[in-house]
Amino acid sequence: MNSNINASVERLNKLALLGTTALVASFGLMSPVYAQEDTSSATAEETYVEEEGEVVATGIRQAIKTARDLKRNADTAVDSITASDVGALPDLSVAEALARVPGVVVQRFGLGGSQGDFPSPEGGGNLIRGLTLVRSEFNGRDAFSANGGRSLDFGTVPPELIGAVDVYKNASADLIQGGIGGTINLRSLEPFDKTGSFMSASIDGTYTDLRNEWSPDYSVIASNRWDSTNGEFGLLASFSSSELQSDLHGFQVGQLLPIPVAAGSSELIGVPGGFQLRTNEVDRGRDSYYVAGQWQNNDGTFKATAKFARIENSVDQDERTLEFFPDGESFFPGNPPGNLTNIAPGFTTTPFSADIPSCNGANDPNFVCENTYSITGLYETGVISNNLRDWTGSNGANFTNLAIHQKDRSVTDDMSLNIKWQPSERLFINIDAHKTTAEFTKERLWGGTRFFSDFTINPDLDNPQVELIGAASNPYLTRTGGQASATDALNDPRNAYLLFSADEFNDNEGDMYAVKADVEYEFDGDGWFDSIEFGARIAERDQTNRSAGLNWASVAAPWAGGYMPMADLTQGGYEEVDFTDFFRGDTVVGNNTSVLFVDRALLQNYDAWVSSLQGEALLGTGVNAAGNPQIGDWQPLRVNGVVDYDNRGLIGSIQEKTQDFYAKLDFGNEFNNGMSIDGNVGIRYTSTDVKGTGGVDYINITGANEAIFAPGTVAYFDQADTQFDGEFNTTDYWLPSFNAKWNLNDEALIRFGVSKGITRPDVAQLRADQVAVANLGYDVDDSVVPGIIQAITPQQISIYGGNPNLEAITSWNFDVSYEHYFGDDNSFTLSLFKKNIKNNIVYASQTIGTETLDGVEVPVVFNGDLNQDEAEIQGFEVAYTQFFDDLPGLFSNLGLQANYTYIEAKTNPPAAIADANNDGIPDSFERIYRFGVQDFLGLSDHSANLIGIYQDEQFEFRLAYNWRSEYLSSYRDYVTGAPIIQEERGYLDASAKYDFNDNLQFRVQVANILDTKAKASQQISADGQRFGRTSFVGDRRIRVGLRYQF
Repeated sequence: MNSNINASVERLNKLALLGTTALVASFGLMSPVYAQEDTSSATAEETYVEEEGEVVATGIRQAIKTARDLKRNADTAVDSITASDVGALPDLSVAEALARVPGVVVQRFGLGGSQGDFPSPEGGGNLIRGLTLVRSEFNGRDAFSANGGRSLDFGTVPPELIGAVDVYKNASADLIQGGIGGTINLRSLEPFDKTGSFMSASIDGTYTDLRNEWSPDYSVIASNRWDSTNGEFGLLASFSSSELQSDLHGFQVGQLLPIPVAAGSSELIGVPGGFQLRTNEVDRGRDSYYVAGQWQNNDGTFKATAKFARIENSVDQDERTLEFFPDGESFFPGNPPGNLTNIAPGFTTTPFSADIPSCNGANDPNFVCENTYSITGLYETGVISNNLRDWTGSNGANFTNLAIHQKDRSVTDDMSLNIKWQPSERLFINIDAHKTTAEFTKERLWGGTRFFSDFTINPDLDNPQVELIGAASNPYLTRTGGQASATDALNDPRNAYLLFSADEFNDNEGDMYAVKADVEYEFDGDGWFDSIEFGARIAERDQTNRSAGLNWASVAAPWAGGYMPMADLTQGGYEEVDFTDFFRGDTVVGNNTSVLFVDRALLQNYDAWVSSLQGEALLGTGVNAAGNPQIGDWQPLRVNGVVDYDNRGLIGSIQEKTQDFYAKLDFGNEFNNGMSIDGNVGIRYTSTDVKGTGGVDYINITGANEAIFAPGTVAYFDQADTQFDGEFNTTDYWLPSFNAKWNLNDEALIRFGVSKGITRPDVAQLRADQVAVANLGYDVDDSVVPGIIQAITPQQISIYGGNPNLEAITSWNFDVSYEHYFGDDNSFTLSLFKKNIKNNIVYASQTIGTETLDGVEVPVVFNGDLNQDEAEIQGFEVAYTQFFDDLPGLFSNLGLQANYTYIEAKTNPPAAIADANNDGIPDSFERIYRFGVQDFLGLSDHSANLIGIYQDEQFEFRLAYNWRSEYLSSYRDYVTGAPIIQEERGYLDASAKYDFNDNLQFRVQVANILDTKAKASQQISADGQRFGRTSFVGDRRIRVGLRYQF
């Protein structure tokens, strides 16, 4: 138990993704066969050869050498991976492959308050030097997705589908602004990348061991190029289809609660406040269509490239969660405090001392959850219960079985045209245009059931264990009259009750176009000045976001007719779920390992679920006064196939227009001592106008008790919704940059770079649609059963939604490095960096006014994204690559790559309380950030990679270990109210390829060989003590396949 208690802090969120990511995939569709035109034509399937005793790098070695040379010759800090390198890495996604680059980590969890519930099965986005503020590009163009973000989720892009990726860690004036952390540029493939005709077909299968399923992938590509009297033509076409069936299991622990050792005792011990057993089956499908054509004139001074890509994505998720988490409703302040969560006599504890908060903050009617109490011991063994629903005649903790089905669908079309023209020997012109359209829809449907049970728990994150202890003859209040169950079996439908339903919908669409032109003039080379470059760019993005929900309500509330036993459902609609194999087994023990959930087949069909509920007469179904169908308290959002976004949702549109201009001067000079210097200095001007529509929707209060006790509050929220249509903001920035490279000799150099950068808010963050809801306090007389409401008092008006007043995040970026390149393939680099960030955007609360309701002055609090954070980030990276050609025999085929990054950051913590008048008295306890945590979200102090390589004429093998230290993922977790720290973790992966001949190749990749658990802790006290929070187990993935090319 004590091993679960550490000392630090962290935080979680979630992020989002799909349409644009797939666009990347389509662009890279044929990369295993090609390398980039400006790098090398070597492919991953080629091997090294010897010419006159000299080793010539090809295959993996050529890829690494190409990346090394790109870094060596770049005019700013950059690292690259090429097609053969990506295809050869032991990684099943581009996000995981990019994590091998110094300073880059894969973000498996999102960052934020209640987000990041499940890690991404294929890796999520990437952080550069600890920052999520990363710009994603296709061939130097803007990324676009209909989900409202600005960055790609490379976790959905299989590595064999890309040509090359460049990671820029500083900026020059010609780079499009937007990446304070850095820029990740995907370079796609073109017909001229290969000589002559070519065709390739591949088929792969991925086995996921937790899901115990195989998923197919296949692709085909054909290309050719032809000479004619009018120039040379090239055409490339491809199709790819990819599926993945994965599973995730999560064990999660609630807040540590101060519980009296006996009734009335002042001695308190820390007891785990509940737990969750979570499973999530994810089925991902992706089809990509890609066509590219090229033409160049006979003298090579004019080249045109046109591309079209269409990507269709689908993700279906089925979540099953068994949970019990007490909240503020179970806590009563006092000395000693009262708590409806309790522990039976006979428990054991271990010595432990800390001052811990009393409850998590959710459903806290008295706003006392932040009060701290001293505990003298920590729960070790014993039976835990809760009496919150004893008034219904039930006994035991009130567990919820939550079943969720989610469907995500996206379609992205992208068209682009690029023209390169050299009118004279020294003049170069580049014109680029592209248009992208995208659609994204999400449908989420919940069904909740209830059972009552006591439990024991061992919250060891490595080997957790729980036992559910049902109560025989557990009486309950039901719609069919009080009756007693004959068994204590939790899979008995008489012991399980239908409770609630919820639905949620999103329907987003958007388009974007961008045009840019660059002109470069080269000087004669006699002086310090090499060339001068000018450019301009205009981009316009339009997006409409429609959202409705989460629309949660009871369908069989115990206080409105009694519980609805599953046994009494005339339509059926439930299924038994066995947790015996949860977390790879031996986690759920005892006689009750199976419980009842809503049938997943029903939740996979929205209309069937609604129809099933409407067929239950005891639920009280019908049509309400607004003309909407209603089951219990739940009113489905979709009726006859149409979601009522106008009246029951939010619709917001954004139009963003950006204009950029830049100038850059390249300079250089060679000295007589063999040294030289080159670099660039430039400035970029960018201006953005944002306008759109939105407004505030006031959520009506419909309860009869509220109308009696708080009529003024009811009237306030009954007011007409407000509408907004106009300009949100206009911003402009001047962004200077300077880069210099001092070449000490042919092998070594010193590089320096400084630039100012910005990252604009996501389009979704700028939306003007908001909702206003009431926070009410209830005074209940609990001396009678059920309790009687004696008073209802307004506590706060909470505003949720977008923030059109957000400003861009700004940063000054500094880099200096020493780089040593020796031999044909080897290198050593040491880089120092620093970033000063202002106006960072964090999710926080801010009091924006007050209103008087029913004689009470209450704060109006905005909850959303705010410019509230500043940070200073600095650190260093060291990287080493070595091939051992001088060793004898097979040892000469060995190679090694290693890198390490250290980062330290200082940032101001989010405001602990909302205090508009600065009197020190909180306006609201709606969001309290505990313990003054100052860590930067998502930033690990340490990260490292160690990669071993073997390559001969037919066989190549890699074994790679990726590790990062702990990091803060959430300042305030919804379930616990505490900061969350993701613990350090490392992943071991491997890949191998064997060429039977020039045409046929066999390949295998294995990910997560060590079955690494993703564990996190919650900070429970101001002195930094910790307790376990989450532990996730994912699939070990094995991918095998064949590729044939001719």
